[in-house]
Amino acid sequence: MKKIIAVLLTLLLSITVIAPVSAAAEEKEVYPLVVVPGYSSSSLYKYNADGEKEHVWGVDVNEILKRVAVRSVELGIDIGAWAQGDAKMLADDVGEEFVNLYGAMKYDDNGKPVEELYRYHKDAEDTSTAWLNENENGAHVHEVTIIPYVSEYLGDKAEEWTFNFSTDFRQNTVDCAKDLDAYIDDVLEYTGAEKVNIFAISHGGQTSATYLSLYGHKGKVNNAVLTVPAIGGALLAYDIMSDQIKFDEETLLLFIQNGMMLDEDIDWLMRAHAFGFLDEFLHHLTPYLYDLLGRWGSIWDFIPAEHYEEMKNSFDAPDSFFSSEVIAKSDRFHYEILPNLSELLHNAQANGANIYLISGYGAPSVVGSQVESDAIISLNASSGATCAPFGKRFNDGYKTIGKNCNDATHHHLSPKMNVDATTAYLPETTWMVDGLFHGMTLSDEYSKTLMKMLLESEEKVTVHTYSEYPQFHEATNICESVYAEFDSSKPGYLDSTDSKLIIKNLSATKSMKIASVAVNGADLSFSSQDYLLKELAPGQTIELAFNGTVPAESLTVAEVKISYVLVGSLTPVNEKNFYFTLLNGEAAEYDASAPYVDIESEDQFSEHIKDSDYLEIFDSLGITDLLKIIYNIFMNLFGKYFVHFIK
Repeated sequence: MKKIIAVLLTLLLSITVIAPVSAAAEEKEVYPLVVVPGYSSSSLYKYNADGEKEHVWGVDVNEILKRVAVRSVELGIDIGAWAQGDAKMLADDVGEEFVNLYGAMKYDDNGKPVEELYRYHKDAEDTSTAWLNENENGAHVHEVTIIPYVSEYLGDKAEEWTFNFSTDFRQNTVDCAKDLDAYIDDVLEYTGAEKVNIFAISHGGQTSATYLSLYGHKGKVNNAVLTVPAIGGALLAYDIMSDQIKFDEETLLLFIQNGMMLDEDIDWLMRAHAFGFLDEFLHHLTPYLYDLLGRWGSIWDFIPAEHYEEMKNSFDAPDSFFSSEVIAKSDRFHYEILPNLSELLHNAQANGANIYLISGYGAPSVVGSQVESDAIISLNASSGATCAPFGKRFNDGYKTIGKNCNDATHHHLSPKMNVDATTAYLPETTWMVDGLFHGMTLSDEYSKTLMKMLLESEEKVTVHTYSEYPQFHEATNICESVYAEFDSSKPGYLDSTDSKLIIKNLSATKSMKIASVAVNGADLSFSSQDYLLKELAPGQTIELAFNGTVPAESLTVAEVKISYVLVGSLTPVNEKNFYFTLLNGEAAEYDASAPYVDIESEDQFSEHIKDSDYLEIFDSLGITDLLKIIYNIFMNLFGKYFVHFIK
C-alpha cells in the first residue's frame, strides 16, 4: 500500500510541476497590430488666421455638395456641352473647384508644402481602434472590417491593440517610413509588447516595405502582411502624370463588381459600350491634377522604375524642383532602395520579421496600361515578378529566370505560365491571386483566409508550407461565380495523379447549372451526363471524372472552359476559362524565337464569321460574347455529331 501511495504521490507531484509548464507552452505570444492604410487615408488639417483647426483632407462630402449647389447652373450647362462632345468646360469647372478645395495641399517649385498641415492623430494612445470608437465615433479608423479577422488571436484586446497609423501621405516614402518607425516605437512603449504585427494595404505596403528595408534591423516586427502593395509604384500615377488615360470599361466594371461583391454576371454585357467621353474629360482635368499633386514626393515614388527617368525628362518644372529634397529622396528610393529591395527585406527577415506579400493580377490597368496588374498596381511593381505581356504567356517549355530563387525543386511559374516569380522580391513568401483586384483582399474569400493565416502564424510560413495556400490561386470573390481545380494536384496544375475536376459554385445566393465543360491543350473530356443542367446550390461542389490520359509532358498549358447558368442572374449564360500547367514528365522544348503565345485559345466563332458583316453587327448590339458562349456550348455538346453529319 505504501508503494502504491508513493507512486500516486509521485504522479501527482509530476502533474503539478508539468502542468504549468505545459500551459505556458500552449500560451502563444500576442502582438499589437499596426494597420498601415492605403493612399490618402490619413486626414489632415491646418490652423487658420484665427488659430483654429481647419479641415483640409479627407473628403468632406457635405462641403463638396455645397460647392456643387452653388455652381449648379454652370455645371448643368457644362454637362449639356459634354453631352454634345465638349468635355473641356466641365473639366475646367471641376478642376478649378478641386484646386480651390484642396489648394492648401500643394507643394511649391522648391518641393516644399505651401502651407503647414498636421495629422489629427499620431500617438499610439489616441490611434487605437478602441479609443477612436469611443471618443470619435470611429473617425480615423482604417480598415474597420479587419477587426473580426484579428479578434481570434487578439481576443478581448482586438480593438485596444489594433492601431491606426497616419502620415502625411504627400511626402516621400522614406519620410513615411520614418514616421512609421517612430510610431511603432510608440506602440511598443504604450503596450509593453516587444514586437508588432503589420497589416498594410497599397501605399501602406510601399511604406512598410521601405520601413523594413531601412529599419528592419531593429527587430521590432513579428509578422508583416503587405496586401496589394504599391512597393514599386502605381500605374495609375504614371498614366495620369503622362496624360495617357484611356479607361478600360470592362476592367472598370469588374473592379466595381469585386468591390461590391455583386452576386451577378454582368461584366461582359457592357464590353461593347465604350465610355470614351470619360477619357476626354480626364484629359482636360489632368493640368489641374498636375498643379495640385504633381510635386508631391509620394507621386514621384509612385512612378514605376522603368518610367522614372522618362517622367523626370518630360515633367514641366523649374530646375529648383529637380534639385529639391522631393527628387533627391525619390532618387534614393528608385536608385538605392528598389534595386536592392530583395536583399534589404531578407536582412529584415534575418532580424526576426516574417514578411508576407499578397499581390493581385489578371487585369490590365483600369486607365489603360496593358500589363498584368490588379487594375491599379502592376504585378511587377507589387511583387517584383516577371510577367509576359498582358493576354500572353511564356511559350511551352519556358525556363524561369531564377534571379532570387534558382532552386530546381521549387516551382514559381504561374498556372497560366504568364508570371515568373523567381524574380520576386521574396519568392518564398509572396502569394499571387489571379483576379484579386486592388484593395479587395477582404472581399475575396481565399485572400481573406490567407491574410488571416499569415497574420496569426506563430512560425515562418512559405508558399510551400500548406497545400491549401499555394503561391498561385484563383480569386474566389462571389462575383467570380465559379471556381475549378483538379482533385490531386495543387490548384492550377495537372499531372497523372489527377482523375477528377472539382467545380464549385461561388455564389452566395444563386444556384448554378453547368452547361458545358471543354478542354483545350490536353486530350481530356467529360461526359455531359455527369453534369448537364445538374443544379449546384450556393457554395456546393461537383466532382467530374474525366476520360483520357494526362499527356506525359511538362510546362504546357491546358485550358478548361466552363459554361454555366447562374439561376436568377441578369445574365442568361456565362463562361469562365481556367488554366492548368502540366507537370507530368519531360519539359516541352522551348522556342526562344517565339517567347510568347496567346493565353486564350483561338476564338473559332469569330474566325468563322470574320469575313462577313455579322461580326460588326453583333459587336454593335453587344451580343457577340453571348453568341460565342452559345456557340462554344453547342460545339462541345454536339460538335462531333455535327461534323459527322456534314461529312
